[in-house]
Amino acid sequence: MCTYLIRKYIVKLRSGELFATRDVLKMGSRGAVDQCLYRMVKGGSIVRLARGVFVRKDLTNQEHSLEEIAKVKADAFGKQLLKHGNDVALKLGLKLDHQKITTFYTNGSTSYFHVGDTKIKMHRIASRKGIYLGENAVGNSIRALWQIGKKVVTPEQVERCTHRFNRNESTWLRECIRWMPEWLSSRCLSGRSNSLALLTVLPELKPGAWQGLYIPQPDLSSRYLPVLLDDDLWH
Repeated sequence: MCTYLIRKYIVKLRSGELFATRDVLKMGSRGAVDQCLYRMVKGGSIVRLARGVFVRKDLTNQEHSLEEIAKVKADAFGKQLLKHGNDVALKLGLKLDHQKITTFYTNGSTSYFHVGDTKIKMHRIASRKGIYLGENAVGNSIRALWQIGKKVVTPEQVERCTHRFNRNESTWLRECIRWMPEWLSSRCLSGRSNSLALLTVLPELKPGAWQGLYIPQPDLSSRYLPVLLDDDLWH
């Protein structure tokens, strides 16, 4: 019965769709499930991509990225997977050195696994650096700058990360100030284009985060304030 149920489940998967051992554990005992998957791999009906991650063998099998495989493993254990700040920094052209070990951020325990000869690390990070910021352009950019570090990051790098944000992303960036370290929040708000946006986040800043920022003195009479705050101040 276990083998029948697992085969039925696999047949219904889309071509190229990955699945994990944990997806089929409910179909039998752990020993029976492991034996069934082992026989299917040996028989050539499925391919083992990493420990506990498989794909049905089709004529049109495509290549799967390390991120896809890592995400399946993370989902199987109820973890969130995020791009590592170093990889985002490389993509944005902020730095040139690659990681020695392919690494992803996770909100679960730090762990390692192999895909072929490639070693993958799932590195635990704090919630304020991970799930609070989210897997989006803003969160990835913040983690990239965070990874570069206080002593190295430059105003030009901050500008490169933030100048393409649309209105919603700029709003989210302002919301994320509360989770950034002081040195990063002050750099994200110190640019000339971001000065007026500071008015909306001063209550959210950590003590001292606003000190040393240059803030222009526009006419902030009540009749102009709504207009200033509604403009695309981050572009």
